[in-house]
Amino acid sequence: LKAPGPVRCLAVDWNSSNALSGSGDGSLIIWDLYRSVAVHQLFGHNDAVWCLAVDWGESRALSGSGDGTLKLWDLEQRLCLQTLSTANLNPVWCLSVDWANWKALSGSDDGSLQLWDLDGAACAGTFRAHGAGDAIRCMSADWSEMRAVTGSRD
Repeated sequence: LKAPGPVRCLAVDWNSSNALSGSGDGSLIIWDLYRSVAVHQLFGHNDAVWCLAVDWGESRALSGSGDGTLKLWDLEQRLCLQTLSTANLNPVWCLSVDWANWKALSGSDDGSLQLWDLDGAACAGTFRAHGAGDAIRCMSADWSEMRAVTGSRD
């Protein structure tokens, strides 16, 4: 298997032997691991895809990019369903999705977390988690308790 550019993130469904990767060129690639081939390449981001989350059962994914957007994808139809833009188009480094309730949390370059309503395609709130300029590079969310832990260089 060979991606057209550097792979920045990856999600695997071991049961179906499928994977989705985010690339440095802004594309996402759907892989068939069993046959060791790229099945399809999705285009839409204008910068590297740094993070993604996949709901394999419903064939949908959310990707975050250095272009300051999150994109919701229908993997079966191979379409971008919606684009969400972060405040000031800050790069998105990490994300977590509550697929059952259509909510997402993204961590940005400016040290903030944004809560997204995927159903309404809108930002539901912004939270200052770290100092300005201290990018949130990783996170883990507990959606049942509505809390998250973030990591930054500060």
